[in-house]
Amino acid sequence: MKFKYTENTKTISEVHKLIKNEDLIVDHSYQRRAIWSEKDQIRLIETILLNYVVPSVYFWQSEIDSETGDSITHIVDGQQRLNSIDQFVKGNLILMKKDLLDEEAKKLYGDKSFAQLTEDEKKDFWGYKISVIEIDPNANEENVIKMFNRLNLTEYTLNTQEKRHANFGSGMFHEFATELSENNLWEDIQIFSARDIKRMQDVTFCANIIILSKRGIIDQAKIDEPINEAYEKYKDNYPEINEDKIIIEQAIKYYYNIVEKIGANRFIKTKIQVYSLFSLIFYMIREDIEFLPEHYENLSIFIKLYNNHINNDSQNMGLTSDQSDLYDQINKYKLSSSEGVNKLSNRSTRFFVLKDLILKSKFDISTYDSLNNILVTIKSEAKKRV
Repeated sequence: MKFKYTENTKTISEVHKLIKNEDLIVDHSYQRRAIWSEKDQIRLIETILLNYVVPSVYFWQSEIDSETGDSITHIVDGQQRLNSIDQFVKGNLILMKKDLLDEEAKKLYGDKSFAQLTEDEKKDFWGYKISVIEIDPNANEENVIKMFNRLNLTEYTLNTQEKRHANFGSGMFHEFATELSENNLWEDIQIFSARDIKRMQDVTFCANIIILSKRGIIDQAKIDEPINEAYEKYKDNYPEINEDKIIIEQAIKYYYNIVEKIGANRFIKTKIQVYSLFSLIFYMIREDIEFLPEHYENLSIFIKLYNNHINNDSQNMGLTSDQSDLYDQINKYKLSSSEGVNKLSNRSTRFFVLKDLILKSKFDISTYDSLNNILVTIKSEAKKRV
């Protein structure tokens, strides 16, 4: 369907009142997540204060209530810009001098909040005119989603998760994955970068964790297929969602215990290893196996050996039989973590090594100490040669 649109301008004051009165809203069924870095937000405000042009925002008025005449206007594109303006006005954004680009702006606005601007600067800010494209009210949601996707091709291509978000909107599986992505664990172990969050890679990871809890380890060499299947299958009907949430919550408690017992080291903050540890945790939940003190100790020892691993043939290292067996296990795990990490074979290898060494074995301290000392010595000598 072809539809018309009109182009005009609105002052920041006018747009702010619309948002404040909830006459202008974000429709999360097709919007990207409202996450810009603080630097991005600061530089947008700098652009406005310098009276430079910012890109147009796109609004779409939904159906008018025939009884009251009321309607809601949706922000189709421009959410992050308008959110940055709102945060600045509310005093939640300081114009850090180090993030400003213009030397004059650094002198005038550096390290200031909105409240610290002069009266004239505030008036100019409120009066700044934003270009607004208003989409024909007769357009339907499908038209708007297509327009949104097309608009964002000019910035960068939507990734697979963003397309799922646009196409499935408020489906139950998507809502569960999004809810899980907001769990404090991920922030506490700092697993996701600002870019991961902005491009919804945290939601993708959490969708994989949910699938892992439901189906166990699967082949995700074609990583999108299982997630797309789950999005489709559990869009409108997800009868076991409460049971799945309970299992996920239990697994997260286990992971917090690991962090508390052995510390938030690099190993347990890496996506591949987080996934592998969750595969072990879900197995333990299914088999009703309790995480005992020796399991935490074994895991701590395993991580130290993993971190000290060197890519050598054990037969050329002068190892004893016990040392060689332990080294070969660590080596298998390391290799399966280096490439093709989503393949079923590599995921399974990592799981079985963890299960054998963490749950079944009791590390022989003398074997561990001697092997660890050998690895540290070899690594130290290699550094000296370099």
